[in-house]
Amino acid sequence: MIALCKTLQRQRFGFILSSSDLFSGKTIDKKARIMIHKIWRSVLFFLYYFIFLFGPSVAKMIQNPPAMRINFNNVHLLLAMALNSILMLVFALLLSQKKEMIHQKKTQRHAGLFTWCVLILFCLFLANSVLSLLSKVLHWPHTGAQAVTQPTKALYLPIAFLCLLIGYSEEALFRRDTADIFPFLSVPAAHITMSLLFGLAHIAQGWITVLFSTVAGGIFAFFYVFLSKKYGPIGWHCLAMTHGAYNFIMITLAGRI
Repeated sequence: MIALCKTLQRQRFGFILSSSDLFSGKTIDKKARIMIHKIWRSVLFFLYYFIFLFGPSVAKMIQNPPAMRINFNNVHLLLAMALNSILMLVFALLLSQKKEMIHQKKTQRHAGLFTWCVLILFCLFLANSVLSLLSKVLHWPHTGAQAVTQPTKALYLPIAFLCLLIGYSEEALFRRDTADIFPFLSVPAAHITMSLLFGLAHIAQGWITVLFSTVAGGIFAFFYVFLSKKYGPIGWHCLAMTHGAYNFIMITLAGRI
């Protein structure tokens, strides 16, 4: 047994930490430990994704038609969505051990963040409009967004908080640690893959919504990489708040999500 442990230690495969002379604190090298940790986080992510996101979404698609209306005046629905978002956000934060983003560069130039928020919103509305137009021209059965009942003004504040919570939870899970969840892929390939998973998580709302969510995921991923390089961690908060603002605008003004 001692010979086996020594062999593993020499080959840098050991996991044993000890203060004894036999194991002088040497374990697997840092790169191997990081890779094993990333693989473990990938396993946890996919377990959460298929159990709590994709699986329930497929079940809803089978049970209900994609174009069903959502009653946002239903307090129980708002509470259920809030709890799901909190669960997603907590899981994403537990999954991540980093205090900063993938790109560590920091700057103090935050004056242009509002302009970037407006640009992100413009790209999202443009993609939504293009897909809605294509759905009408090509006679697709679904318009690309779930219809919702118009919420009362008294619920605007709770819905705003809910949309912000959804924005933070989805950006934390689907954008913040993408490169670590897919350690064997390049950063662009990892974000493309994550955008596809993000789109499929919305399958209960129909295939047009899946297509739009995939495109929106790609837009968010592009701006996440860019803003993280330019502004550091504040770029991710900018993206999450913009995501929430888009959801709020679509619910309160356009009457759909």
